[in-house]
Amino acid sequence: MGSKKPNKKIDFLAIIRYLLFSLLFPVITSLVLVRNLPRTYSSLNARLKPIGIKVNSLPNSSNLEMLKDMAKKSFNKMFSNCKSHDEIMPISGRCIDSFGFHATIVESLETLFLLGMKEEYQTAVEFLYANLKCDRIEWVNRREFFSRFIGSLIGTYLLSSDSFFLNIAERCAQVSMRIDSLTKYPRPYHNIRNGSSKERMWINGTALQDISPGMPELMSLYHITNNAIYMDHVRRILKSLPRTKNVFYHSVLTIPRGLNGTTMRRMDGFTVGFYRNVAIAHGLCPLEESGFVLNKTEPLIQIIYDENPEIFYPLFEASLNSIGTKEQFVFPYLERLLNEALDNSKDLEIMVKKGSKTRVSGFRYDATLLRIMLFMSSNNRRESLKQRVFDSINMSYSSLSYNDSFVGLKHSNSGENKIDDVQHSSILGQWVKVGAVLLNGNEFSKNCVFNERGHILYNKMLLENIQHHIPNRCSRNGTIGHNVFC
Repeated sequence: MGSKKPNKKIDFLAIIRYLLFSLLFPVITSLVLVRNLPRTYSSLNARLKPIGIKVNSLPNSSNLEMLKDMAKKSFNKMFSNCKSHDEIMPISGRCIDSFGFHATIVESLETLFLLGMKEEYQTAVEFLYANLKCDRIEWVNRREFFSRFIGSLIGTYLLSSDSFFLNIAERCAQVSMRIDSLTKYPRPYHNIRNGSSKERMWINGTALQDISPGMPELMSLYHITNNAIYMDHVRRILKSLPRTKNVFYHSVLTIPRGLNGTTMRRMDGFTVGFYRNVAIAHGLCPLEESGFVLNKTEPLIQIIYDENPEIFYPLFEASLNSIGTKEQFVFPYLERLLNEALDNSKDLEIMVKKGSKTRVSGFRYDATLLRIMLFMSSNNRRESLKQRVFDSINMSYSSLSYNDSFVGLKHSNSGENKIDDVQHSSILGQWVKVGAVLLNGNEFSKNCVFNERGHILYNKMLLENIQHHIPNRCSRNGTIGHNVFC
């Protein structure tokens, strides 16, 4: 006789626990993950509340509306069609990779923030949160990488206090620094992803213009983080320069194939950039090594100043830039060049359509001369210069608009203007930004120190407020993530 199987009691409590665990575990896991993700911008009004500046209370004006419309059209055209690239060609509709790091979107951040354009700013930030990683960046021009990419991230951090941008700036800058450490002088091209570098094909040696890029940005990171690795890296590069008495650095370090250094070209637009970056870095943090370099500028300038003073505008801007920093670099011929620069700026046709009275250079929205007027108007209260800035931007707004975007200008050998089918990233990185800075008042604008591409590297007001608002959580080893003012 077969035994009866015992009746199994159903454990309803266990079933309920199992069901609750199955339902709640994914929810709890998601909450934990979300908590550890970078902050999003669902509450963008709070994120757009500026530190030290009144972005959200800009007075309505025709200048503000013009700047916003120019920024909105150029940003939306780029983002809608070429957001994974650097720039757009509005006429042909092609996307181009000029730089290798979403240049237009990255360079737009400060301008969109300063103009209080919440929707566009949120769009840019969310895209960069998802796509901006150092290990995705391959070959870049080192100069553009620091001046456009790292500079923009620093400026955006100073304005927004969002640590995401500082963290990316530090990580990527430190990769480039490690690549620099493998050679005596920095090489002009870096592969951020695999840590390699290469020289220019046409040069036998190191070009001076490739040595100083990054110095201002690294000194800015030193100011923000108080991490000495950035200052030490700048000092290492400067110490590697030859220190012969009365040396002309441009003739020693820039030697094309087949030419002797002593017969090399004289100081020009390329080599002036070397001294410009050293001057900005020196203003942010004066070093004995950078002072030695800058002391050599006066005899060089005297040689060719009368031939073409316009090539010294960048160095002149660096001199004005250093007002209010630890140590101002005083540019020789300051008053004379100032008068010539302001006289040149009166001719809007020259500024916007030719870029120069003495040479044909095209127009790619470089704002060096606008920033000179910005400094003079902010420090000397010259209202006429402010309006000249807006008039210059307005001329490009009305004459270079194309199908809800903007183009540049280039020149043929015959001297005729031709449309340059590129919406240059500098339109948002530099050109419109000068107007946005002006609208935020003299106190803000006169405290700004810009790099060569117009990105904000230092502002005393912003740094003081960041120090006040952000808790001091310092790491002991000074690695990536080293917090503000440790």
